[in-house]
Amino acid sequence: MLMDPAVQNSPAQAPTPPPVPTMPTSPGQSTGAAPQAPAAGTPAATSPAPVTGQQIRDQIRDGIRDGINPGAEAGVLVPPPYQRDSEIPREVIPIMAIVFGSLVVIILGYPIIRLITRLIERASDKSLMKSSEVTHQLKTLQDSVDTLAIEIERISESQRFQDRLLVEQGKEAAKLPLARGGA
Repeated sequence: MLMDPAVQNSPAQAPTPPPVPTMPTSPGQSTGAAPQAPAAGTPAATSPAPVTGQQIRDQIRDGIRDGINPGAEAGVLVPPPYQRDSEIPREVIPIMAIVFGSLVVIILGYPIIRLITRLIERASDKSLMKSSEVTHQLKTLQDSVDTLAIEIERISESQRFQDRLLVEQGKEAAKLPLARGGA
């Protein structure tokens, strides 16, 4: 069955796209070609070995030591790597900071805490009386009690005297009517 070319390009039937080529799996391998064996007179490892980050750092460090800046051709300045001059491990530095920080807090904190404690004690001591004031007040209280005891003794003596007078007046009053009426 023959079809009209206008009908073949209709939107219902879209043309198929060409196949996508595969990507090479190793550097230097061309697309679609079979891997080639090394030539007879060349060593087997003709492709360069992958360079690690440590090798790059070593090359930069060696270049800096020799006074060569590897990025000078491209106008890039490469800073020198950080080199520690001491043999102190990195873990010791935070530990020492904690130890010395604690010592500073203790040395400065102890007097401050003692000062606050003494201020609180002095505030509570002001509410209490001093021993000289207490002694004076106790002596005054004792004198008052002694004076009160003397006054109570005087009142008691006065009552006994009045009772004796009343008893004597009662006896004399009892004798008088007998003396008047009997003579």
